Amino acid sequence: MTTTVRVAARAHAWSIHLRLLMVMVIGVTIILGVMASAANAASADRAVRGLLELPQQSSDSVTLDGQWAFYWKRLLSPEEMGKAAPDGFAEVPAAWNKSKLPGGRPSTNGYATYTLHIEHTEPGKVWALDMPPLPSAYKLWVNGKLLVSSGTLGTAAGHSSGHSERRVVVFQSDESSIDIVMQMSNFMHPRSGITKSIRLGDPDTVMHKRQTRLSLELFVSGALFIMAVYHFGLFAMRRNRRAPLYFGLYCFVIALRSLVVGETAIYTFIPSLHWVLAVKTEYLCLSVSLAAMTLFVRKIYPCDMSVAVCRAIVSVSAVYSAIIVLTPPTIFTHLLTYFQIVIALTISYGMYVFGLAIARKREGSVLTAIGALLLAASIFNDILYYRGLLQTGNYVTFGLFAFIVAQSFILANQFSKSFAQSEDLAHELKQLNYSLEQKVKERTQELESINELLSIQSLRDGLTGIANRRFFNDISKSMLDKAVQEQSPLSLLLVDIDYFKKYNDTYGHLHGDDCLKQVAEVLQEGAKAHGGLAARYGGEEFALLVPLGSTEAAELADELVGRVRALGIPHEASAAAPVVTISCGVMSYDADGSNYKQPPSITAMIEAADQVLYEAKNSGRNRYRVGV
Repeated sequence: MTTTVRVAARAHAWSIHLRLLMVMVIGVTIILGVMASAANAASADRAVRGLLELPQQSSDSVTLDGQWAFYWKRLLSPEEMGKAAPDGFAEVPAAWNKSKLPGGRPSTNGYATYTLHIEHTEPGKVWALDMPPLPSAYKLWVNGKLLVSSGTLGTAAGHSSGHSERRVVVFQSDESSIDIVMQMSNFMHPRSGITKSIRLGDPDTVMHKRQTRLSLELFVSGALFIMAVYHFGLFAMRRNRRAPLYFGLYCFVIALRSLVVGETAIYTFIPSLHWVLAVKTEYLCLSVSLAAMTLFVRKIYPCDMSVAVCRAIVSVSAVYSAIIVLTPPTIFTHLLTYFQIVIALTISYGMYVFGLAIARKREGSVLTAIGALLLAASIFNDILYYRGLLQTGNYVTFGLFAFIVAQSFILANQFSKSFAQSEDLAHELKQLNYSLEQKVKERTQELESINELLSIQSLRDGLTGIANRRFFNDISKSMLDKAVQEQSPLSLLLVDIDYFKKYNDTYGHLHGDDCLKQVAEVLQEGAKAHGGLAARYGGEEFALLVPLGSTEAAELADELVGRVRALGIPHEASAAAPVVTISCGVMSYDADGSNYKQPPSITAMIEAADQVLYEAKNSGRNRYRVGV
């Protein structure tokens, strides 16, 4: 019966997991659909068979998309255009190997000439061309005049090199038409030709749009750099927590990548940057960002993300990064398609992890999932944009910015809760001190000093907030001496969390710290209820001194073992129970001298309690033993 129930529970859990994954995938699909429909809304003004007719009245810039005349493996000058017939018409924007020519599709590597004739232009008007960053080398003529060249044109691999930089070219046309001739060569990149839209318009309009995009991109990149430095600072202050390190690394590489792609702002700062170095930087940032984000998600949701999956993703990213560094663009750029599949699978799995976090009610999981959904949509957009399936632009920088904003709200909420908890703790401590003062009025000055010493930060455990071992050592002897003098009972309870090292190895130290806090709170409440003291004795070991005889101390030990087990903290690696448990050893000094014929020392009581604690562990843990 038990096995059947477990199988049914697992099947139900997997059903929930699959539904969460489907919801996340559908959400990303909807966002991508909206972006695609908005970006790919067909324009009424498109080039047809190498001819584009501009609208008679248009103050805005227009894209020169459509069919351009295409001359394969011919680098023709404007003077030679009238003497040669095109091999066909290539779609722009698109890689030229997607074009269907009478002789078949062109290969990715090679050289060609594009031409476009534009009608209905105003004679004497000044125009501007917004040239996108293209990986292929090119030269561009307008009405027979060479306006711009990018990279080095060549008819062989060793004689051609690219230079992917966005440029704005201003020219004046004295005629009612414009003839554009564009020679291109590509021998290094998997996408060749005019793969992005070229815009034609009024110089002020084109430059304004260019400056707006550049300013926005620099603003977001700067914000990401600042966030990277901020998170690196957080890691420097607390090196045991690596989540800020991974998130800061992700912000840094995405900010750096945004300077290389899009508006190619990096050429503003480094005009002589070599194209190969720029491409390596772009691809390396992509691979490193995948590993950094995976490690970050693993750190914030260690119970929801598989360690094996995390290691596999990081390993693939590391291998691809090494290939990028050690090989020329002709190799690592052609492997990008396979790496993009890994990115897509990683994003899908990441959304599944966020879904699990929401289902398990992790703190801030809903807001994190919303930011992650926007980030995932922007990453998918960039993948499709790079593949030429969308003409939207690079948006991963803005997606990350949205994700950071979501994380900022969560961080602010955590600080607010921490402040409120500190106020509640201060109020509770004040009430506790008042209550203790009333109870121990008739007691000696030694017990009054306990309250004073507990208020001193150096004598409290920094993690759990209860007394530390130093305070225990200071006060335990005086408490025992007082019990002997007044012939009153005193019991020592040594408590150890079962299999705590395995708990840390399984769930991580952050969850281990939280476990220690919860157990300490239970022990503190138990000791306080009997006018005693609870202290953190070691890593996962605690000590309690309570004015109780052996019978009452055994009842308290039994109560504490049950209360810790009832916390229900999951512990899959424990051999004692599926939840966190404790073992307890009890040693008492009774007023009638039944445990000790001579007044004991605190050292002897500790050794005796440690021995019975050892017996409790050997007998299966999750229990207590009383010494005699």
